[in-house]
Amino acid sequence: MKRLLAAASGPIYQLAHCFRAGERSPRHDTEFIMLEWYQPQATLDDTAELLTDLLSRTLGTTGLQRISCRDAFSLHAGVDPMVAAADELLAAVARCGLVLPEGTNRLPDRDRWSLAFDLLLGEVITPRLGLDQPVMLESWPASEAAFARLDPEQPERACRFELFYAGVELANGWEEETCATELRKRLLFTNRLRQSQRRPSLPLPERLLAAHGDAMPPGVGAALGFDRLVMLAAGADSIDAVRGFNSDTA
Repeated sequence: MKRLLAAASGPIYQLAHCFRAGERSPRHDTEFIMLEWYQPQATLDDTAELLTDLLSRTLGTTGLQRISCRDAFSLHAGVDPMVAAADELLAAVARCGLVLPEGTNRLPDRDRWSLAFDLLLGEVITPRLGLDQPVMLESWPASEAAFARLDPEQPERACRFELFYAGVELANGWEEETCATELRKRLLFTNRLRQSQRRPSLPLPERLLAAHGDAMPPGVGAALGFDRLVMLAAGADSIDAVRGFNSDTA
């Protein structure tokens, strides 16, 4: 889809089956349906309005709360990820009663920081978001930018978001980074982190990287878990309840 954007497709979306090996839970299966879209020239403010309207129409919600990573981590984990060093995040992990993988302390500081951030996000922060109304978690640390551009006025912040409601992560996305060199650097770091976790490196998406540059328009790309949206709309507690088959019965 991003290669189509670079070919001047304009706004584009897709509702498609996706596959992610190794995950099976009431809210995820190895095969699932994703709604993905790209909106050239859009910002996260535009996306917040779009998501507010979408959830109002599908789930009957009212409004959308927006909270920064700094505020969410400070409130629920007692640490500010925008300024905390690796040891401070590791201390927060311990205070929350969590345990990092064996050998974490032997890793470089940046790798230890990322592992601690991910653990706190998954186990402490996200279960507390969106319990009463949809919540958009935004202004992520630059090191967690993924494919998001950095805020030019506050380069320590990435223009990235995740959307939560009723304790469920529904969507994620960002204002797109369009520089191929920057994206390559981030992908190489991700592979180094995977290797430190004894996971295989991923091949670089060379054709995707080649599409970035002058032809790639700025804007927002986002993805929403369609099965999860239907699950919440139906008042179910598992995506299996709103699908004909799962990976065990197909």
